[in-house]
Amino acid sequence: MRPLMRPLLRPLLRVVTGVALLPCLALFVCVAVACTSEPTLSELTARGEGREMYPPFSPDIHHYAVGCGESGALTLTLSATDADTRLDVDGARVSSQDARVELTGLAEDSDVLVELDNGRSATYTVHCLPDDFPAITVRKSENASDILIASNMAGHIAVIDTNGVPRFHRRECSHLQYHENGRYPYSCSRRIEVTDSTGETIPSAEFVILDRDLREVDVVQVVPPLTHTDHHDFIIKPNGNYVLLSYEPVHRDFSALRDPDGNPYGMNQRTQDSVIQEITPDREQVFLWNSWDHLAIEDCTQHFFPIEYAHVNSLQIVDGDVIASFRGCSQVLRIDGTSGDIVWLLGKSNRSDADWITSGSPPPPPPPPS
Repeated sequence: MRPLMRPLLRPLLRVVTGVALLPCLALFVCVAVACTSEPTLSELTARGEGREMYPPFSPDIHHYAVGCGESGALTLTLSATDADTRLDVDGARVSSQDARVELTGLAEDSDVLVELDNGRSATYTVHCLPDDFPAITVRKSENASDILIASNMAGHIAVIDTNGVPRFHRRECSHLQYHENGRYPYSCSRRIEVTDSTGETIPSAEFVILDRDLREVDVVQVVPPLTHTDHHDFIIKPNGNYVLLSYEPVHRDFSALRDPDGNPYGMNQRTQDSVIQEITPDREQVFLWNSWDHLAIEDCTQHFFPIEYAHVNSLQIVDGDVIASFRGCSQVLRIDGTSGDIVWLLGKSNRSDADWITSGSPPPPPPPPS
């Protein structure tokens, strides 16, 4: 559906060889076969039931956006610069150099391809926009680079060019991530609902795995014993494994702590543990780490306590270990990727060294000096 995404999302490679011979070779080819220039359009307008086409037409601009409306109806008016240019619209031959084409049944993410051929080929693309796609204002500086920008915006993910045209967009998927060293390069998260271990329906998430052309290849959630998948962060490792976060609903004894009025919390307080889980592509769990087993609860009362305490919200893998940020505790931990032990802790702990030892764990060391 998106044949142009592959060259757009991959680096442009330039190989320059035989520089001294190139001018002579080009001259020889032109003389021999009468060089033709790349075909262009002299006119292109697209009218749907939603947003007007933008940017204004120019023969040198090959991507445009327009609102196609709920009915998916679109009218194209187009003209080739040269009379001997063959025109196809979405694979159908246009009978004349100047044409008016009526299209119906387009989806909100359809790409309408206008293909030109005069011995050489060129393609113009009109990208359909849904009615709720955010309006984009572009301000270009002089000599701005022609780049693509990946963006999260108002319930959509999008890849936008410097004219504000979304070359790709997807609804109800957010937190677009690039996984530089992952088996697949992109992912986004989708909000869903699940049933937790108590039988209650709770909000959750799932991660949509995307290939280099942003095509969906997998959908991932945590596996039992966990039920909740958190959307804050997600990692695809080079070996194909997935590292996920969870705010897992549980009941914990908080009676040693007191609320702002001085009253003790309950012995069976409903709350959420922060959990890190690594699973294989076959959904086999290979690593599980729970905040309740490793963090001092008295360090984690300043955020959403007691409804939720540690609030893990970012991950990084370094030399096989997990570095995780816990907003609810104002701490960053390096966690051994095999044993789950705390390698070091960045941030203050309210628990004394003696209390740490009494709890059955040594006090976590600080990070080494940089």
